Amino acid sequence: MWGKRVVAIVLVSMMVASYAVAALGQMQTQSRKIHMGVNNSGGGGGPMLTGALFDFSELEKSLLPQSPAFAGDLTVDKYKISLLWGGGGFGGSGRLRFGGQGWNGEWTIAYPSESKAFNQATLTIEGGGFLMDYLLMGSSRLSLSLGTVIGGTDITLTLDNKFPTSSWSEIVKGPKSLELTRSYFMIEPYLALQLKLTSFMGIRVSAGYLFQTSFDDWQLQDETKIKNGPLKTMTAPVFNVMLFFGK
Repeated sequence: MWGKRVVAIVLVSMMVASYAVAALGQMQTQSRKIHMGVNNSGGGGGPMLTGALFDFSELEKSLLPQSPAFAGDLTVDKYKISLLWGGGGFGGSGRLRFGGQGWNGEWTIAYPSESKAFNQATLTIEGGGFLMDYLLMGSSRLSLSLGTVIGGTDITLTLDNKFPTSSWSEIVKGPKSLELTRSYFMIEPYLALQLKLTSFMGIRVSAGYLFQTSFDDWQLQDETKIKNGPLKTMTAPVFNVMLFFGK
């Protein structure tokens, strides 16, 4: 599936791209000048926290008649912010840097289904992709860049019947869990500001917009296709904060 595959290769693509661009930079003459005050080539990476303003209303309405609400992790004014944890990094020489990043988040709510087959719903989002970052301007401590992340995500909805104890005869009466997954192509353009706190550590803050679209249907664990499911597309403003280690 898109997201799981991409997350697995994010670190590899990040390292390969970083070393390739760094090697190319070393082949250039030491006297090469970078204009407009851009002088902080190099690379690095670190852990990242993402806040996204997802709209799950279409999915919530599909879980009738209860329509449970995935409320997010934070509420600012009327906006529900979902938090995702991940990491990433990049490297290069000059203005253009390459790398990757990945993230995941999970939210669990009560879901008393009409048939009473389930009483809990869990929504999981995981994904990542290849990162391209263009340095607009900066100094040895502060820089501004424009970039994009291109990759994929998986959204998984798990419906469970959680109960403290039960007999064997109750357990085998029917399924106690149902898992549905949908895969998406993803692109996230962003604008980032990076501040170096020390010679090897800094904070990178970015704001962007996440576009996700699916070319496939929802699937069960045995890859059975489920037609006419919700969330064909999914978009959201996103904000990232990364603790950055590197040059």
